[in-house]
Amino acid sequence: MKLTIEDIRRLNEDADFHFFDESTLRFFDSIIEPETYGPLGTWFLTSEQPPLWTGQTERDPRMWTIRRFDTRSHQMDTVGEFRGYESKDAALAALWHHHDELERGVDENRNFLDFSVPSTWSAWADTC
Repeated sequence: MKLTIEDIRRLNEDADFHFFDESTLRFFDSIIEPETYGPLGTWFLTSEQPPLWTGQTERDPRMWTIRRFDTRSHQMDTVGEFRGYESKDAALAALWHHHDELERGVDENRNFLDFSVPSTWSAWADTC
């Protein structure tokens, strides 16, 4: 079963985590991209643009982050750097570098699970 963002949101909230809390999303001006990636649908992208910090005259630019949902703990992992990509396309290209993990799926200890790749993955990967 491939998870959707709504599935991930519900599971995270049901486990009493606050990743999707309105106040958290508002503070970072977060946008959660609607697509999930990988055969389990546990990888997704967010973008953030934090508020003005003391002494700043301009906000930092919006940047993207790769996220992975842990299906056992129901917490989120940041893959790579928080706000590590200047565009959604750059984040998607970096996501492609995690191809082996995406293709097979990984458990909470980063152990590979044996899943087949859906046909849509190959089509998406060819665009990167």
